[in-house]
Amino acid sequence: MKTLLLKSAILLAPFVAMSMPTLARTAVTVARVERSVTLRDGVFNDVFEGKYLAFVREDVNAIVAGDSRAERQVAPAVVEACAGWKTVNIGTNGGDLVTLHNAVRRHGLPPAVRVLLISTSVFQVNDGAIDPGYVSTACFLNMTGWERLAVYADRLGSPWAPLEFTLTERPPVPPTGPRFRELGFLGVQGRLSLPLPKMLLENHPWYRKLSLRGARWRIFRETLERLAQSDRQIYLFQPPISPAWRAYTEGTFVDKGEREYIAMLTGAAAAHRNVRFLDFYSEADPRLGNDQYYDIQHLNRHGAEVFTRILCDRVVHDLRARGTWPSPKAPGT
Repeated sequence: MKTLLLKSAILLAPFVAMSMPTLARTAVTVARVERSVTLRDGVFNDVFEGKYLAFVREDVNAIVAGDSRAERQVAPAVVEACAGWKTVNIGTNGGDLVTLHNAVRRHGLPPAVRVLLISTSVFQVNDGAIDPGYVSTACFLNMTGWERLAVYADRLGSPWAPLEFTLTERPPVPPTGPRFRELGFLGVQGRLSLPLPKMLLENHPWYRKLSLRGARWRIFRETLERLAQSDRQIYLFQPPISPAWRAYTEGTFVDKGEREYIAMLTGAAAAHRNVRFLDFYSEADPRLGNDQYYDIQHLNRHGAEVFTRILCDRVVHDLRARGTWPSPKAPGT
């Protein structure tokens, strides 16, 4: 028995030795994150921060933010034509509320900015949506150690196993091409291909192991409370889905999860006098047919322009009904 143990130890020794540097770096990283308030306040999204620095200027009145359904579905030019506000779009793939808040805290909001329009797709609070690109570094760093363990341990074996997180912030990447020309909006051409192929809903990255009331929801609510203190008019919105996807998911756990999330957002917004939630999921809008989408959950360029007008009309109507139509402050006041 002793001989067997000795041989096993000799065989394993090289692998243990090779693992030591990685384990040491992991231990150092864990210690840094658990003790660092600065890291938790980081942005950790060079594309988003590049858009923020390029577009959030002294003359801006409204900011579109959030995930890809903000970036690709809300056109600043349409908002300006509808409401008269100078508008920019700083949405990005996988964008979320905590990353936005950390950028606002770092760089500030010009006094003229009075309205925030924020896309809040369900993956932003689903603890099961941890595929690459669906949970931000800022969100990850604001989880407690126990929360990280609960979210990641069953998939990766360790809450600090090889994740797709870089805990060093890269320089902001200035927007170029269409993003620059259209103030952050990235319209996509194309049409949804029908009929939809058969798919396992459990494999959709937004809905994996759907868990909406865990760590990420706690972080979302706490971040919303801090962001609401900016005293801007904040509109969280749940974007529409294609009629084909609505028919495919009707009555499934996906639809039930989306509706549960809508109820959660409604309650979260109601807790703040300057926050509203706009639901474009629950009821289909006949103006947004399948030909207005390029995939099941993203509008194409034409659909985005139609939706932007719908969104803007709702916001303008709400502001006027409440007597809170923003009077943009002059730069420097």
